[in-house]
Amino acid sequence: MPKIVLVHPFDPYHPDQGGGIRYMQNLLKIAMKRGYETIVIGIEKESHSSTEGGIRFIPLVNIQNYRLERIIPLWLFFLIKLYISIVFLDLPKDAIVISHRMDCLLAFVIFKNKNPKFLISAAPGYYLRTKYPVFYRYFGWLYQLVETICIKNTKCIFPTDFRTKSYYLKKYPKANITEPIPSPIDLELFRPIPRHLAKEKVGLPLHNQILLFVGRMVEVKNLPILLDAFRKIEKFSDRIILVLIGHGEDYFKIKELADRTCRNTLFLGAISPDQMPYYYSAANALVLCSKEEGSPTVVKEALACGIPVISTDVGDVNRIISSPILGKIVENDSDSLKEGILSVLTFDENIEQSNFRRKSVEKYNVEIIGETLFEKINKSLLALE
Repeated sequence: MPKIVLVHPFDPYHPDQGGGIRYMQNLLKIAMKRGYETIVIGIEKESHSSTEGGIRFIPLVNIQNYRLERIIPLWLFFLIKLYISIVFLDLPKDAIVISHRMDCLLAFVIFKNKNPKFLISAAPGYYLRTKYPVFYRYFGWLYQLVETICIKNTKCIFPTDFRTKSYYLKKYPKANITEPIPSPIDLELFRPIPRHLAKEKVGLPLHNQILLFVGRMVEVKNLPILLDAFRKIEKFSDRIILVLIGHGEDYFKIKELADRTCRNTLFLGAISPDQMPYYYSAANALVLCSKEEGSPTVVKEALACGIPVISTDVGDVNRIISSPILGKIVENDSDSLKEGILSVLTFDENIEQSNFRRKSVEKYNVEIIGETLFEKINKSLLALE
């Protein structure tokens, strides 16, 4: 029976926002369900037993005790601790290592070279190029070197979308690259709830239309164009409320911009995933205006809860939103976003449309995606024997 090592800055006992975190959480569910011995190397939000829930948990950072956030981002501190600690980590020699981050995987390439390694990848290098453009201009070669080393020492690469697959095929034609394996969703959790009941549950006004954003408040999410589009929408209607769920390094900057330019915005911060079906179901539509994505989980979660999506053309969205009933794909500017939102909010909603949206994402159920992923891992391992 395979032994699995999942390495990512997340707490397996505390579901959190972020596509990478959700992907790893769902992967963990499948590994545990299949009875795999699973080790998680991550971060700790509060103290746990090291073997609670059948998981061997190795936390490298305790968030409650972390005081360096303004100096060193948490993900970077986790990475530093990983490289310092990995030599001393007692891992089974036959355990397979799965990571959603190349910088994490590199530690295992260098220090645990006998363990088979697998990479789940979306939009490679984009965060570094956009968040630290000056650094990337002069040291982008270093990222490219890391990428090359990792790809050459990875048994298999699982791109989350066709654009990521095309990127790797062009650069590394000899690498073992699978068909895209998109981010999974938990259809048992994300389900339609009658809108009036959902609104009562989360305290949103019964007689207003709700436009929902869910995601990290960071540069790549492109929130200024959403606020500009909503400012223009408010000239046509004062019955629409823009509800923003999530946190991130730009949270206060985005909230200040919203307070200056819009009237009907509501910032709720981070919400527990088990409460999110109520917020999706309370909304009339979800909006995603990112500059870059892999396989955005929120799009599938929204459809699973029966609501349409307005999105820029990123990642695999154009393969998901394949019918006007599912929503609308727009250009990456505020005018196009405004028109897309207004057109979707005029939909005549009914139960058939809600059911159609949910059915459209059944193939992304965590059970199906997890089985596909582990089947490909097993085939790769058999090919090595």
